Amino acid sequence: MSTLTLVGVTHEFEKKRSLAILVWNDDPEKKISVPIPFGCPFDSTRQEAEKAVRDLANEMMTIAVHDGEH
Repeated sequence: MSTLTLVGVTHEFEKKRSLAILVWNDDPEKKISVPIPFGCPFDSTRQEAEKAVRDLANEMMTIAVHDGEH
């Protein structure tokens, strides 16, 4: 099972959104950023990031990839 480490949070004040930045523990070149609630409390950042990653994983299970010609 892969594990991720939360390495940062960025805030886009104009768009009122926050992004959690995570890195794979076994391959630090692999990174992902996922949206979390804007301005969520620091102590719930990890939980919000984990929820966002799981939501994205569920969405990826049904996604179709096209070759760019469609």
